[in-house]
Amino acid sequence: MADIAPEFCRVVPLARLGSAPFRQQIEATTSEREKLSRRFDLLTLDRLTATVELRRQGDDIIVLEAELREVGSRQAEAAFEPLNRDLIDIGEAVAQELSLSLPVFPRHPDAKIEAETLVEPSRSPFGSLARLKQRREC
Repeated sequence: MADIAPEFCRVVPLARLGSAPFRQQIEATTSEREKLSRRFDLLTLDRLTATVELRRQGDDIIVLEAELREVGSRQAEAAFEPLNRDLIDIGEAVAQELSLSLPVFPRHPDAKIEAETLVEPSRSPFGSLARLKQRREC
């Protein structure tokens, strides 16, 4: 299976990480934001900027922390992903965090759902089955 290229790719070689934290600010280009908008089904993504910090915790564990700007991010639990190469894509990590920070049901703040507009189904699929059962019992 071929690897799929992420829309917002910023690769950091693990060899670049020492005992001191590695810190980098990244910003998505217009093209990258358009691709991410399509991926996450957004109308637009005007800006995506993050400060990312990588820290080694032993030989096998690397902690990645990202602070997103202008996004309603929330404090997330630590997520663990196995490293399959000697690289970390901090851009894709930020894109995934962006997707987790999006509202589940986005709505305009002034949007209202009127009770009268909700339509109850006229027939339940189980109603049809019940009528069939009554016919057979007769």
